[in-house]
Formats: sequence, C-alpha cells, structure tokens
Amino acid sequence: MQSSPRILPPPNSDHRRQVFWQVWLPLVVFVIVFLVLAGLAVSLTSRGEEIAEQWAALSVVIVIVPTCLGGIFTFMFLAIGIFLSDKAIRGLPGLTYKIQLFFRRFSAITRYYADRFVSPIIKINGKCAGLTSLFKPKRTTGKNN
Repeated sequence: MQSSPRILPPPNSDHRRQVFWQVWLPLVVFVIVFLVLAGLAVSLTSRGEEIAEQWAALSVVIVIVPTCLGGIFTFMFLAIGIFLSDKAIRGLPGLTYKIQLFFRRFSAITRYYADRFVSPIIKINGKCAGLTSLFKPKRTTGKNN
C-alpha cells in the first residue's frame, strides 16, 4: 500500500524574511567586505605604500604561527609516544619472561595429564599389536633371505 506523496505547503512570508536576514544578507555582506579588502590590498601594494608592508608582515605571522603551533604539538605527541614506548619496552622483558614461565608450566601440566589420560589406551593398543604380530606369518623383505 503506497501512500500518496505529501504536498508541502508553500513557505510563508515569515520564513522568506528569516531566510533573507539569516542567510542571504550575511553572505552578501561577507562577499562585499572580502572583495573590498582584496581590492584595497591590491591598490596599496601596487602603489608601494608602507602600510601594505606592515599588513603583509602581519599576514605572514598569522599564517606561520598556527603552522608552528601545529608542528610543536605534533612534536610533543611524538616525544610522548617515544617516551611511553621506551617505558613499555623496558618493562617487556620481565613481563614476557613471566608469561613464558606460565606457559611452560601450563604445557608441562597439560602434557602430564594428557599422557596419563591416554596411557591405558596406548598399553591396550600395544598389547593388541603384540598379540596380532604373534599370529601373523613372518614376511620376508629384501634380497638376502
């Protein structure tokens, strides 16, 4: 059972006014301010004004400082990671030795109980193999018979 598509009511005048004031006006103002500043920067640099050099220096600082801070934070995280890795690696030999001893003990205990569990079966199979070999004819192999 399909439902018919829902028809949305046309936007009212309040919505249109809100869209204009909240979306279009700020966007247009930002674009105009950006274009004015770009034109001002071009005109000041083309005439060789001293204030353009000051603004250029400030712009370079504004671009370089976040990059340097990002690099410093990256270096700090790297140094902390190296330090923690070093601490972990120094602690590993003792820890891995303890783990190795645990698994050796576990292996010995497992082997002991496994041998005890299957020893009756091995004895029975051995006795059966001995009895069957007594009643089988001896086979000769090789050339020197």
